[in-house]
Amino acid sequence: MAEHTPQRAASRLETWRKRYALVSDILTPQRLGLLGAVALLGVLGAFGGWQAVEGVDAPEVPLAKVGEPVDVAPFEITVRRARHFDELRPALYPTDGYRYLVVSLDVTSHNKTPVAGLDFKPAITVDAEGLQTVGDRPEAPRLLRGVDALDARSFQPGLTTSTIVVWQQADSTPVPAEVTVTLSAQTWRQSVMDGGWRWSDPAPVARVTLPVEALEAP
Repeated sequence: MAEHTPQRAASRLETWRKRYALVSDILTPQRLGLLGAVALLGVLGAFGGWQAVEGVDAPEVPLAKVGEPVDVAPFEITVRRARHFDELRPALYPTDGYRYLVVSLDVTSHNKTPVAGLDFKPAITVDAEGLQTVGDRPEAPRLLRGVDALDARSFQPGLTTSTIVVWQQADSTPVPAEVTVTLSAQTWRQSVMDGGWRWSDPAPVARVTLPVEALEAP
């Protein structure tokens, strides 16, 4: 039987050190840890360890009725009507290849200070085909005041503002018989990017389905 002396053990340790030195720039401790994590994920996947997570359905968004006030922080929003048309002068002029798809709302701000119209836009989305896009995402809607069709630049505390939310839809797409509007509440929090405070993280709180009516020319 071979004799295990301290010198022999030291020699083996030195051999392993030399071998590791050859790959130490690739197999760093951090990368070894990452490889171990990847291997663990593979084992979990092979035995169905993630099925319980992937199989969980997202919470169903409650349905609201047309004309029903909905608490959509920091607003209360009441969806009134959906319409389509080619133009509404002098606010909305015709655009080649597109029609206008609009939803009228009553918006009441519960914030203690004015909320910019830009911060309102993430609070509402519409499920419709053929919307004008920026890149691969639907273009943000335009906001108009119902009283005079001027841009709704802000919402004042405690005041209810009749608001028209305007999207453009390709006229090659059939006019939808109805659309579903999703209302999303937001959270007032500090940005990790620049430290500023703003409304962000929209989360759906209600869906409203309503018919789309034609706006007859005057």
